[in-house]
Amino acid sequence: MLNVAIATDIPGETGRAAPVVSKSCEAVVGNGRCPLAQDLAPSHIVAWYAVVRAEDAEGSRIRIEFRDRSLTGTLVETRDLVFSERDAAESRWASAGAVIAAFVTARDAPEAASGGARPAELRIPPLPAEAAVAWGCDLAFVTGPGLDRGAYRAGALGRGFVGLARAPNVFGAAQNRFGGRLGSNVALRIWRGLAFLLGAEASVLRPSVEITFLDAPAGRVPALQFAASAGVRFRP
Repeated sequence: MLNVAIATDIPGETGRAAPVVSKSCEAVVGNGRCPLAQDLAPSHIVAWYAVVRAEDAEGSRIRIEFRDRSLTGTLVETRDLVFSERDAAESRWASAGAVIAAFVTARDAPEAASGGARPAELRIPPLPAEAAVAWGCDLAFVTGPGLDRGAYRAGALGRGFVGLARAPNVFGAAQNRFGGRLGSNVALRIWRGLAFLLGAEASVLRPSVEITFLDAPAGRVPALQFAASAGVRFRP
C-alpha cells in the first residue's frame, strides 16, 4: 500500500490545518498512511505529496496538488474545493483530507495498477442552502451635534433588517429615509455571524429651528445635521 505525505501552503495559518487533514485522510485509508510532510525523515519515501493550498487561513477556497514523490515532483492531479462561509474551518480541512483519501483509495485498487481502474468517486454532501431571506439586527452607540453650539448628544441604536445580500467578509448597506435623511453603514466581519459596524448619516431639513428656554435663546437646530455610530451587527 502506498502512502501520501500531507503538506500545507496557507497564508497566516498557525499549523492547525495539516493535522486535521492527516487525521481525516487516515480515518479512511488507515493509520500511518497520510503522515505530515514536516515529520518525515529524509530517507522516508512516499508515493505522493498532497499539497493543500488556500487563499486564507480559514480555507474558504482550497486547492489540493498531488505531486509525485516530493514537494517539487511532477504534478499528477489537482482538486479544487469551495466552501460556504457557514462551514467551520476544521470541517473544511477534514473535507480536504477526505479528498486526499479518495485519491489514494483509487490507486490502491488492484485494477489501478493495470490502468483499468475507474477513479473512485468522492461524494461530498451538498452545502446547506442559504436562507431565502437574510435577516439580522444592529446594536450601536450613536453620537452627533444637537444644536449649532454646545455639547454633542449621545445615545443607543437598535434596529433589525431583512433582505440584505450576503458577502464573505465585508458588506455594506445604504438607506434612505423620509424627511431628507441619508445614511450609510459598513460592517466588517469579525466572527461567523458577527460583524463590527460603522455608520454615518446626515439630514437636511429646512427651515432651521430656533430653540428658546424661558424667553432666552438656547440655540438653533441647524438645517444640516449629522451623526456617527459604532457597534455590532448580528446575522444568523
